[in-house]
Amino acid sequence: MSFCPGLFVYGSLRSDAPRIWRSSRSAFATLAAVGISEGPASLPGRLVAPSRFPGWIPGAQGRVQGELWRLPDSGILARLDRYEGKTYVRELCRVRCADGRRVTAWVYRYAGPVAGVPVIRSGDYVQWMAAAGISP
Repeated sequence: MSFCPGLFVYGSLRSDAPRIWRSSRSAFATLAAVGISEGPASLPGRLVAPSRFPGWIPGAQGRVQGELWRLPDSGILARLDRYEGKTYVRELCRVRCADGRRVTAWVYRYAGPVAGVPVIRSGDYVQWMAAAGISP
C-alpha cells in the first residue's frame, strides 16, 4: 500500500478531542477508518477560535499541538476537505513529531477573517475545550 503525505490535525479531528457534534464524529470516523495515528506532533503558529472549531494561523511565534496521521492514498483528503469547508485551505507544512522527527504533512490553514477572533493562547484545542468544561 502506498501512502500520501501525512495529515496534521489540531482540532476536532484529534483522537483525544471531544466529539459533541455529529459532523466531527463522522469526520473522525472517516479518518480513523483508514488512517494510522503516528502520535503527538506540533507545528509553528497559533490557534484562533472563530467558532466551536479552531483555526491554525501559520507564523514563527507559538506552537500548535496536535497529532500526525499517516494516510493511505485513498481519496480521504477530498472527503476531509468537504468537512473542513471553504474557510480552511489544505497546504503542506513541516511538523515536528514527539520523537523529534520532522516530516512534511498536510494541515488545514484557517483562511477566514481574524480581526476580533479569540486566540487559543496555549496552542492546544483539547486543553482549551477542557478549560471550557468540555471534555471527551
